[in-house]
Amino acid sequence: MLRVAVLLDNTLKTDRRALMELSTLNKLPIDLTLFCNKEPDLPENEQRGNMKIKRLFNSAMWAFSSRKLLDDFAKKLSEENFDVLHCHDQYLLHVGATVKRLKPNTILIYESRELFHSWPLNYANLSFINTIKAKIVRLYEMRREKQNGKQIDYLITVNESLGNILEKYFNIKNKAIITRNIPAFKEIPEKDFTLRHKYHIPDKDNVVVYIGVNVYRHTNCMEQFVDAIAGMNNLHLIIITRRNERRIWFENYVREKGYRNIYFHDLIPVDKIEETISCCNIGLVTAWYKKKLSYWLALDNKLFTYIMSEMPVLGTAQPEYEKIIINHHVGQCVNPETPGSIEKAINELILNKSTYISNCKKAKYDLCWEKEEASLLSLYHQLIK
Repeated sequence: MLRVAVLLDNTLKTDRRALMELSTLNKLPIDLTLFCNKEPDLPENEQRGNMKIKRLFNSAMWAFSSRKLLDDFAKKLSEENFDVLHCHDQYLLHVGATVKRLKPNTILIYESRELFHSWPLNYANLSFINTIKAKIVRLYEMRREKQNGKQIDYLITVNESLGNILEKYFNIKNKAIITRNIPAFKEIPEKDFTLRHKYHIPDKDNVVVYIGVNVYRHTNCMEQFVDAIAGMNNLHLIIITRRNERRIWFENYVREKGYRNIYFHDLIPVDKIEETISCCNIGLVTAWYKKKLSYWLALDNKLFTYIMSEMPVLGTAQPEYEKIIINHHVGQCVNPETPGSIEKAINELILNKSTYISNCKKAKYDLCWEKEEASLLSLYHQLIK
């Protein structure tokens, strides 16, 4: 039986993409083990279906000063003789590449959800020393990823644009496997008005919602959307994000501007997102940062979450966003640098709300994990043979 190890640099709790992939792999006739971050109140070892879960990692593993921890783990992992290492993101690519150097017959799959070599640093602390340190570390990590890329057998990423770039960047012979960040199909039998009640939003008013583990300043035009929405009557914005320095910066920004229709909410469990945001009217997705291709060619999971919630989408006019939003007629795409474009798009979405909602209800039958998983299954069936 094919022995597969999936290496993930988070707790799995909020990583919907990984949850979907693992649910698919868990149905295959393989010996499956997941290595992921430790999580409070959960055991280090757990059996979930046919999958063994080993929670071994902690945040210290990803620190530059602790990179020896990754090398030590790689040496121990090489002794377990897995046939396949499926590594998410560049830290764990290093682990997989190290194992493959020790065990050349190991099949190495790299799942890159972004262009790490073209990703902004998004500083939480803008001091001069921290900025210099961060740039030096990033250059080292970019070089390391490039070197480790020589060991990749198969590449998985989130859209064709990124796939084409990564194939050339790593000089990979096999065509990139594309699995977009799409959730499983879910019906929305009735709306949940908890969010509206929490912020005392009148039923007649419209609500824009933004979901993101982090909310970044200066790199995706989020400030422009906040400013535009704050100036519109009978409109509100709920930003659902992790409480950290980045969120606190935006909370201070909103407070200093005197905005009273912008709210912040903690992250929602992935299995509750669609129902929880169903009382909102427009879903916002923005990564407008032309300087970095990883942002410019992004295809965020939140876009598909909004569609699954049967909610019209307001997105920035980027190539991969437009392929979904415009082709499926589920929303509007704007250039946030054009004065008035955000307000105009929001008014259009509100005016023709019923049409966009109807289009979302149709699109969700095609944009669901039950169809998207086919390319992942095709790869693993090939490996099983």
